[in-house]
Amino acid sequence: MTLMKRLQLGVSTFACLAAIATASAAATPQALSTTDAQRYAAAFEATDRGDFIEAQMQTVDVQDKSLLGYLSFRALMHPTAHKAAFDELAARTGLPVVARFAEGLAIAVERGTPLADVLHAQAADVREAGRRALIEAGARKEVLMMVPVVFLVLPVTVVFAFWPGLVGLQLVTP
Repeated sequence: MTLMKRLQLGVSTFACLAAIATASAAATPQALSTTDAQRYAAAFEATDRGDFIEAQMQTVDVQDKSLLGYLSFRALMHPTAHKAAFDELAARTGLPVVARFAEGLAIAVERGTPLADVLHAQAADVREAGRRALIEAGARKEVLMMVPVVFLVLPVTVVFAFWPGLVGLQLVTP
C-alpha cells in the first residue's frame, strides 16, 4: 500500500467517524433548560389542581416543546376537572335537560364508559321527553278545542235537525 492510499484511507475513515459522531450527537436528547424545567413543573402542578388555563400560560414561552403532549394528556385525563366543568354547565343553564346531559357525560368520563353509548341514551331520553311534552300539551288543549264544538257546532246541528220538523208541524196544525 502506498503512502497516498494510506492517506486516502485515513481521511475517509476520519470523515466516516466524524459523520457518525455528528449523527449520534444530534440523536441524543438534551436536558431541559432551567427555565423550561421550572415552567413545566408549574404547568404540571396547575394541571394537577385542574387549572388548565394556568398550565397553558406556563408553557407559552418554553423553548423545548417535547413535554407538551404529555401535559395535554394529563389535562384530558384529569379525574375531577371535567366533572366540575360539566357541573358548572348544568348550573349555568338551569335547564333540566342540560343538567341530565352534563351529569351523564361527567359520569361517563369519570367511569371511562364509551361516550357513544351515553350520547345515544341521552338522545333517546330527550326524544321521549319531547314526545311526552307534546302529548301532555295535546291533552290540555283537548278541553279548549271542545269549547267551539259544544257552543257553536252542536247548536247549529240541533237547529238544522229540528227546524224542518218544526216547520212541518206548523204547516200541518191549523
